[in-house]
Amino acid sequence: MTSFSAPCPRPILMGCEYQPLICLASGNTVAYEALSRFYSSDGQAIAPNRIFEVLHERPQALAELELAAKTFQLQHAPKGMPLYLNLDPHSLAAQSPVSTALSALLSQPQKPHTLVIELIENTCINDALMASQLLNSLQSAGMQVALDDVGAPHAMLSLELLSRVDWIKFDRHWLSRLDVATDANLLDSLVSYAKVTAKGTVLEGIETQAQLQRAATLGINLAQGFLFQDRFLQPDDKSVISASILRAFDDCNAGSLIENCA
Repeated sequence: MTSFSAPCPRPILMGCEYQPLICLASGNTVAYEALSRFYSSDGQAIAPNRIFEVLHERPQALAELELAAKTFQLQHAPKGMPLYLNLDPHSLAAQSPVSTALSALLSQPQKPHTLVIELIENTCINDALMASQLLNSLQSAGMQVALDDVGAPHAMLSLELLSRVDWIKFDRHWLSRLDVATDANLLDSLVSYAKVTAKGTVLEGIETQAQLQRAATLGINLAQGFLFQDRFLQPDDKSVISASILRAFDDCNAGSLIENCA
Protein backbone atom coordinates (compact mmCIF):
# COMPACT_ATOMS: atom_id res chain seq x y z
CA MET A 1 0.00 0.00 0.00
CA THR A 2 1.20 3.52 -0.74
CA SER A 3 2.55 5.36 2.28
CA PHE A 4 2.15 9.07 2.92
CA SER A 5 4.06 11.43 5.14
CA ALA A 6 1.38 14.04 5.84
CA PRO A 7 -1.08 13.47 8.71
CA CYS A 8 -4.64 12.39 8.07
CA PRO A 9 -6.85 15.49 7.71
CA ARG A 10 -9.29 16.31 10.51
CA PRO A 11 -12.16 16.22 10.31
CA ILE A 12 -13.23 14.03 7.40
CA LEU A 13 -16.81 14.65 6.31
CA MET A 14 -18.96 11.96 4.72
CA GLY A 15 -21.76 12.60 2.25
CA CYS A 16 -23.49 10.66 -0.48
CA GLU A 17 -24.29 10.84 -4.17
CA TYR A 18 -27.26 9.05 -5.72
CA GLN A 19 -26.69 8.07 -9.34
CA PRO A 20 -29.72 7.10 -11.42
CA LEU A 21 -30.25 3.77 -13.15
CA ILE A 22 -32.04 4.42 -16.43
CA CYS A 23 -34.46 2.00 -18.09
CA LEU A 24 -33.36 1.60 -21.70
CA ALA A 25 -36.89 0.78 -22.82
CA SER A 26 -38.51 3.94 -21.40
CA GLY A 27 -35.68 6.36 -20.64
CA ASN A 28 -37.03 6.77 -17.10
CA THR A 29 -35.09 6.72 -13.86
CA VAL A 30 -36.15 3.48 -12.17
CA ALA A 31 -33.66 3.26 -9.28
CA TYR A 32 -30.67 4.97 -7.68
CA GLU A 33 -27.27 3.74 -6.56
CA ALA A 34 -25.91 5.29 -3.37
CA LEU A 35 -22.21 6.13 -3.48
CA SER A 36 -20.17 7.41 -0.53
CA ARG A 37 -18.42 10.75 -0.90
CA PHE A 38 -15.74 12.13 1.45
CA TYR A 39 -14.41 15.65 1.97
CA SER A 40 -11.84 17.52 4.00
CA SER A 41 -13.05 20.36 6.23
CA ASP A 42 -12.31 22.89 3.46
CA GLY A 43 -14.49 20.97 0.99
CA GLN A 44 -11.75 19.21 -0.97
CA ALA A 45 -12.87 15.82 -2.29
CA ILE A 46 -11.18 12.67 -0.98
CA ALA A 47 -11.24 9.64 -3.26
CA PRO A 48 -13.54 6.99 -1.70
CA ASN A 49 -11.37 4.12 -2.93
CA ARG A 50 -8.44 5.52 -0.92
CA ILE A 51 -10.56 5.54 2.23
CA PHE A 52 -11.75 1.95 1.86
CA GLU A 53 -8.34 0.66 0.73
CA VAL A 54 -6.76 1.84 3.97
CA LEU A 55 -9.52 0.44 6.16
CA HIS A 56 -9.19 -3.06 4.70
CA GLU A 57 -6.29 -3.36 7.15
CA ARG A 58 -8.65 -2.52 10.03
CA PRO A 59 -11.86 -4.62 9.68
CA GLN A 60 -13.44 -3.13 12.81
CA ALA A 61 -13.04 0.41 11.50
CA LEU A 62 -14.23 -0.69 8.06
CA ALA A 63 -17.40 -2.12 9.60
CA GLU A 64 -17.93 1.09 11.56
CA LEU A 65 -17.58 3.21 8.43
CA GLU A 66 -19.90 0.95 6.43
CA LEU A 67 -22.53 1.14 9.18
CA ALA A 68 -22.33 4.95 9.25
CA ALA A 69 -22.39 5.16 5.45
CA LYS A 70 -25.35 2.81 4.96
CA THR A 71 -27.33 4.51 7.73
CA PHE A 72 -26.70 7.90 6.08
CA GLN A 73 -27.56 6.58 2.61
CA LEU A 74 -30.84 5.04 3.76
CA GLN A 75 -31.83 8.18 5.66
CA HIS A 76 -31.29 10.50 2.68
CA ALA A 77 -32.36 8.23 -0.18
CA PRO A 78 -34.91 9.42 -2.76
CA LYS A 79 -38.35 8.45 -1.58
CA GLY A 80 -40.25 5.64 -3.24
CA MET A 81 -37.38 4.44 -5.45
CA PRO A 82 -35.42 1.17 -5.37
CA LEU A 83 -31.98 1.73 -3.89
CA TYR A 84 -28.73 -0.03 -4.80
CA LEU A 85 -26.18 -0.17 -1.97
CA ASN A 86 -22.55 -1.24 -2.27
CA LEU A 87 -21.35 -3.57 0.46
CA ASP A 88 -17.82 -4.81 1.02
CA PRO A 89 -17.95 -8.39 2.42
CA HIS A 90 -14.86 -7.60 4.52
CA SER A 91 -16.95 -5.19 6.60
CA LEU A 92 -18.95 -8.10 8.03
CA ALA A 93 -15.94 -10.33 8.66
CA ALA A 94 -14.92 -8.68 11.93
CA GLN A 95 -17.61 -10.49 14.01
CA SER A 96 -18.02 -7.43 16.22
CA PRO A 97 -21.00 -5.51 17.65
CA VAL A 98 -20.57 -3.00 14.81
CA SER A 99 -20.70 -5.65 12.08
CA THR A 100 -23.69 -7.21 13.84
CA ALA A 101 -25.43 -3.83 13.84
CA LEU A 102 -24.68 -3.43 10.13
CA SER A 103 -26.20 -6.84 9.42
CA ALA A 104 -29.26 -5.90 11.47
CA LEU A 105 -29.65 -2.59 9.62
CA LEU A 106 -29.66 -4.32 6.25
CA SER A 107 -32.04 -7.04 7.47
CA GLN A 108 -34.75 -4.60 8.55
CA PRO A 109 -37.69 -3.94 6.22
CA GLN A 110 -36.63 -0.90 4.23
CA LYS A 111 -39.91 0.22 2.68
CA PRO A 112 -40.46 2.54 0.88
CA HIS A 113 -37.01 1.50 -0.44
CA THR A 114 -36.51 -1.78 -2.25
CA LEU A 115 -32.90 -2.68 -1.52
CA VAL A 116 -30.50 -4.26 -3.98
CA ILE A 117 -27.14 -5.02 -2.37
CA GLU A 118 -24.17 -4.82 -4.71
CA LEU A 119 -21.32 -7.23 -4.00
CA ILE A 120 -17.94 -6.31 -5.40
CA GLU A 121 -16.77 -8.95 -7.84
CA ASN A 122 -14.07 -10.98 -6.20
CA THR A 123 -10.34 -10.63 -6.81
CA CYS A 124 -9.30 -13.78 -4.92
CA ILE A 125 -10.73 -17.05 -3.63
CA ASN A 126 -11.12 -15.76 -0.06
CA ASP A 127 -13.15 -12.80 -1.33
CA ALA A 128 -15.35 -15.19 -3.30
CA LEU A 129 -16.02 -17.30 -0.21
CA MET A 130 -16.91 -14.24 1.87
CA ALA A 131 -19.17 -12.90 -0.87
CA SER A 132 -20.90 -16.28 -1.18
CA GLN A 133 -21.61 -16.40 2.56
CA LEU A 134 -22.92 -12.84 2.48
CA LEU A 135 -25.08 -13.67 -0.54
CA ASN A 136 -26.71 -16.48 1.46
CA SER A 137 -27.49 -14.13 4.34
CA LEU A 138 -28.87 -11.35 2.16
CA GLN A 139 -31.10 -13.57 0.06
CA SER A 140 -32.34 -15.36 3.19
CA ALA A 141 -33.41 -11.93 4.44
CA GLY A 142 -35.38 -11.41 1.23
CA MET A 143 -33.06 -8.91 -0.42
CA GLN A 144 -32.02 -8.82 -4.04
CA VAL A 145 -28.29 -9.01 -4.76
CA ALA A 146 -26.28 -7.64 -7.68
CA LEU A 147 -22.82 -8.77 -8.76
CA ASP A 148 -20.84 -5.59 -9.43
CA ASP A 149 -17.84 -4.89 -11.68
CA VAL A 150 -18.32 -7.93 -13.93
CA GLY A 151 -15.61 -7.68 -16.57
CA ALA A 152 -13.39 -5.19 -14.72
CA PRO A 153 -9.66 -5.71 -15.38
CA HIS A 154 -8.90 -6.45 -11.71
CA ALA A 155 -11.74 -8.93 -11.21
CA MET A 156 -12.15 -12.67 -11.50
CA LEU A 157 -15.52 -14.27 -12.21
CA SER A 158 -17.11 -16.57 -9.65
CA LEU A 159 -19.56 -18.86 -11.43
CA GLU A 160 -21.34 -19.57 -8.14
CA LEU A 161 -22.00 -15.88 -7.55
CA LEU A 162 -22.92 -15.26 -11.17
CA SER A 163 -25.46 -18.07 -11.15
CA ARG A 164 -27.15 -17.01 -7.91
CA VAL A 165 -27.39 -13.21 -7.97
CA ASP A 166 -30.49 -11.34 -9.11
CA TRP A 167 -28.67 -8.64 -11.09
CA ILE A 168 -25.46 -8.51 -13.14
CA LYS A 169 -23.72 -5.14 -13.37
CA PHE A 170 -21.27 -4.98 -16.27
CA ASP A 171 -18.19 -2.83 -15.76
CA ARG A 172 -17.54 0.19 -17.98
CA HIS A 173 -14.49 -1.53 -19.52
CA TRP A 174 -16.78 -3.54 -21.78
CA LEU A 175 -17.46 -0.32 -23.70
CA SER A 176 -13.84 -0.17 -24.89
CA ARG A 177 -13.84 -3.84 -25.94
CA LEU A 178 -17.01 -4.13 -27.99
CA ASP A 179 -15.12 -3.69 -31.27
CA VAL A 180 -13.23 -6.91 -30.49
CA ALA A 181 -15.40 -9.73 -31.82
CA THR A 182 -14.53 -12.27 -29.13
CA ASP A 183 -15.24 -9.79 -26.33
CA ALA A 184 -18.49 -8.66 -27.93
CA ASN A 185 -19.57 -12.29 -28.28
CA LEU A 186 -18.75 -12.96 -24.64
CA LEU A 187 -20.83 -10.01 -23.45
CA ASP A 188 -23.68 -11.04 -25.73
CA SER A 189 -23.56 -14.54 -24.24
CA LEU A 190 -23.63 -13.20 -20.68
CA VAL A 191 -26.59 -10.95 -21.47
CA SER A 192 -28.39 -13.89 -23.08
CA TYR A 193 -27.68 -16.01 -20.01
CA ALA A 194 -29.13 -13.27 -17.79
CA LYS A 195 -32.31 -13.19 -19.87
CA VAL A 196 -32.77 -16.96 -19.76
CA THR A 197 -32.28 -17.03 -15.99
CA ALA A 198 -34.44 -13.94 -15.31
CA LYS A 199 -31.58 -11.79 -14.04
CA GLY A 200 -31.55 -8.04 -14.54
CA THR A 201 -28.61 -6.40 -16.31
CA VAL A 202 -26.96 -3.00 -15.91
CA LEU A 203 -24.18 -1.47 -18.04
CA GLU A 204 -22.09 1.09 -16.17
CA GLY A 205 -20.01 3.96 -17.51
CA ILE A 206 -22.35 5.26 -20.22
CA GLU A 207 -21.05 8.67 -21.35
CA THR A 208 -22.40 9.11 -24.90
CA GLN A 209 -25.62 8.58 -26.81
CA ALA A 210 -23.77 6.11 -29.05
CA GLN A 211 -22.86 3.99 -26.02
CA LEU A 212 -26.45 4.19 -24.81
CA GLN A 213 -27.71 2.96 -28.17
CA ARG A 214 -25.18 0.13 -28.16
CA ALA A 215 -26.37 -0.95 -24.72
CA ALA A 216 -29.96 -1.02 -25.97
CA THR A 217 -28.92 -3.08 -29.00
CA LEU A 218 -27.27 -5.60 -26.68
CA GLY A 219 -30.53 -6.03 -24.77
CA ILE A 220 -29.25 -4.53 -21.51
CA ASN A 221 -32.05 -3.57 -19.09
CA LEU A 222 -30.59 -0.53 -17.32
CA ALA A 223 -27.82 1.99 -17.97
CA GLN A 224 -25.77 4.11 -15.61
CA GLY A 225 -23.11 6.77 -16.13
CA PHE A 226 -22.17 10.43 -16.55
CA LEU A 227 -24.45 10.81 -19.56
CA PHE A 228 -27.18 11.14 -16.93
CA GLN A 229 -25.31 13.44 -14.52
CA ASP A 230 -28.10 16.03 -14.71
CA ARG A 231 -30.16 13.48 -12.75
CA PHE A 232 -27.54 12.92 -10.03
CA LEU A 233 -28.77 13.78 -6.53
CA GLN A 234 -26.54 14.90 -3.67
CA PRO A 235 -27.97 15.90 -0.26
CA ASP A 236 -26.46 18.95 1.42
CA ASP A 237 -26.09 17.13 4.74
CA LYS A 238 -22.73 15.71 5.78
CA SER A 239 -21.70 13.62 8.76
CA VAL A 240 -18.34 13.62 10.54
CA ILE A 241 -16.19 10.50 10.45
CA SER A 242 -15.67 9.20 13.98
CA ALA A 243 -12.45 9.59 15.94
CA SER A 244 -11.97 5.81 16.07
CA ILE A 245 -11.92 5.62 12.26
CA LEU A 246 -9.43 8.49 12.10
CA ARG A 247 -7.22 6.61 14.57
CA ALA A 248 -7.35 3.60 12.25
CA PHE A 249 -6.00 5.78 9.44
CA ASP A 250 -3.16 6.90 11.69
CA ASP A 251 -2.44 3.31 12.79
CA CYS A 252 -2.12 2.34 9.13
CA ASN A 253 0.21 5.30 8.49
CA ALA A 254 -2.23 6.42 5.81
CA GLY A 255 -1.21 10.04 5.94
CA SER A 256 -3.05 12.58 3.84
CA LEU A 257 -5.73 10.82 1.83
CA ILE A 258 -6.43 13.97 -0.15
CA GLU A 259 -3.14 13.86 -2.06
CA ASN A 260 -3.64 13.04 -5.75
CA CYS A 261 -7.29 12.17 -5.13
CA ALA A 262 -9.59 11.47 -8.05
